[in-house]
Amino acid sequence: MAPPRLIAKSAHDEATVLDGEVPTSLLVNSTSFLANGHPILKEVPANITATPWVDANGVIKGVKGLVKGGCPPGMVVIDNGWQSICLDDDPIDKEGMDRAVTGEEIPYRLVKFEEDHEFKDYESAKLPNTKGMSAVVSDLKEEFKTIEYVYMWEALCGYWGGIKPNVLGMLEAKAIEPKWSPGFHMFMEDFATNNISRDGIRIVQPEMANKMYEGLQSHLESTRIDGIKIDVIQVLEMLGEDFRGRVELAITFYKALTTSLRKYFKGNDIIASMEQCNDFLFLGTEAITLGRAGMSLGALRLQQPMAISGEPVYVSDSVGQHNFKLLKSLVLPDGSILRCHSCALPTRDCLFEDPLHDGKTMLKDLEPQQRVVGVFNCQGGGWFPKYRKTKRASKFLGMVGCLVYPKNIEWRHGKDTISIQGAHQFAVYIFQRKYMKLMKFTEKIEISQEPLNYELLTVSPVTILPIKSIGFCPIGLVNMLNSGRAIQSIDFDDDGNSVRIGVKGKGEMGVFATEKPISCKIDGVDVGFSYNDQMVSIEVSWPNFSRAYPKTNTENEKRGAFKFNKKKDTTSLSWASAQHHCLL
Repeated sequence: MAPPRLIAKSAHDEATVLDGEVPTSLLVNSTSFLANGHPILKEVPANITATPWVDANGVIKGVKGLVKGGCPPGMVVIDNGWQSICLDDDPIDKEGMDRAVTGEEIPYRLVKFEEDHEFKDYESAKLPNTKGMSAVVSDLKEEFKTIEYVYMWEALCGYWGGIKPNVLGMLEAKAIEPKWSPGFHMFMEDFATNNISRDGIRIVQPEMANKMYEGLQSHLESTRIDGIKIDVIQVLEMLGEDFRGRVELAITFYKALTTSLRKYFKGNDIIASMEQCNDFLFLGTEAITLGRAGMSLGALRLQQPMAISGEPVYVSDSVGQHNFKLLKSLVLPDGSILRCHSCALPTRDCLFEDPLHDGKTMLKDLEPQQRVVGVFNCQGGGWFPKYRKTKRASKFLGMVGCLVYPKNIEWRHGKDTISIQGAHQFAVYIFQRKYMKLMKFTEKIEISQEPLNYELLTVSPVTILPIKSIGFCPIGLVNMLNSGRAIQSIDFDDDGNSVRIGVKGKGEMGVFATEKPISCKIDGVDVGFSYNDQMVSIEVSWPNFSRAYPKTNTENEKRGAFKFNKKKDTTSLSWASAQHHCLL
């Protein structure tokens, strides 16, 4: 990548331009440059994240349901509903989420930093004489060993309606009538912002924001909470006129929030909920670890992008209303996921196209280090300012097609680039069709989809083994949406006659081979396999000794070695590992 170049017409009109040959790398490097040395991302949990469920018993019940269904969460976010809130005219002893019907909590204001009575009255089933939020957190982590992190929802100004006035021990808050800028009015009008405008908000003086966050974060940290999910960020857009403009107001609040995170939550143990572009500039470059990538898993179309997005899986279904068939294509039995090394980015050929409203372009996302291309028909979707809602534009709806080929993968992107030197063919596994096609680097395949449908293609370079010039490459677990991420390692022996593969997960393992193996063994025992259209299919079980959650990258990983005999008339492959041995 070429060094940044500054282009400026005047002191008030400037832009920094970065050059590069690989668009995906250029996007990542440009964002890093913008961050100016701040960590944009930390190592965030590679697991399923559950967002339950208003009261303490609901949280426990919700997690039990996921565990029973075979998808235990590794992280829990206790969402809006745990705080002590009430209306301006209510007495303080009426506090609690049970005072507000879900969806109508916006006029309520925060009355204290501690949890409401529904959480405060909770008694631990595991630890005697332990009550309150610390009891909830303790029981979650004691009963469900997969759970490593418990986060709490928090509003940027304390609560949707801010801070209740004239409450002993709370900061004084000023009543502000929200004012909309023309741009904000065009793009952000919805149920929440309309109600905030109607009911107003009481905000602490900006210079007191640090004390507000001190009160919130110090209490949460004392209850063993691991981090926060920050919400209602857009409200600063509506309050700036009273405080020297929204930019100055945002800088003050984000600086105070970041200071509290560094003191209590390791600097950036924070999720940004529905962040806007300016939020990223002021907060994301220093503190945000991840954004909320999806909602209910009942909405199938949201989860295929998530499979290659690089994000944890985020579940906010109602208690018991889960699609476990879909969840199990994303989540492993220990609560971990086959998470991509980096985020998905658009392919070169759709960078400057309109995948929503041109009636012809398919959105193509790729995750280069996992060799996967996602193809999505998003035509007709999007936000419509005229109607103030997301809706379908019927005139753009219809079957859309595109061409996909191995060249779509940016093989030179990322730290651990995949060498394709000497690779003349690629095995392409097409997830929905359950079909594998052998292709050349520039050979194309047409994919067509109805509106709001998708396809995922895993692309693997074929290696030619010296023995009998056998073509070979692993595809991954073809029952998982992100099939290729199951491959943890590939090592070729010095003699060139065997290949060792580390695999994490369970289900159907697919391997391309130009010759049929003669046998397969797991732990020294012969097992069945199939060989159709040059694909070996083997059923991989989950290790029966596995703990609830892996603490290292190698646990629950099966390591296999494919070996080919030197004899001309037979072919054999083997898998071997400390846990399982498979001989083909």
